[in-house]
Amino acid sequence: MPEPTALILYGASDDLLEVEGHVEDEFAAYGGCTVVVEAPTGERVWIRAVFDDDQDLRGINSAESESEWVLSVLHTDVLTVWPWPIRFIARHDERHDLDDPAVVIECPVGTTVREWTEDDRA
Repeated sequence: MPEPTALILYGASDDLLEVEGHVEDEFAAYGGCTVVVEAPTGERVWIRAVFDDDQDLRGINSAESESEWVLSVLHTDVLTVWPWPIRFIARHDERHDLDDPAVVIECPVGTTVREWTEDDRA
């Protein structure tokens, strides 16, 4: 198995999903987006990112609280298990006092990140 490396995915501003690591990219995320993370060996997961203002969903009771990024990981194939660790971290954004959520995916070099399309549904 190839040596793993880390990809970090996080929301930026209110309209971008950023990717850092051996892949450096950004995706338009105004209204939400889903990307496909695919290893060279064919395993895939989807990452969904949406800038959310549903305070009830996030258990926030204060009307003064700001909107925040919501990130989720979707396993796409029950027959092919994603064999590398995936974890959530707090990524400090120097423009704010808050730590923004990020997803860290340990994966082999050569793993790609691309925008999800209807063809991925099949």
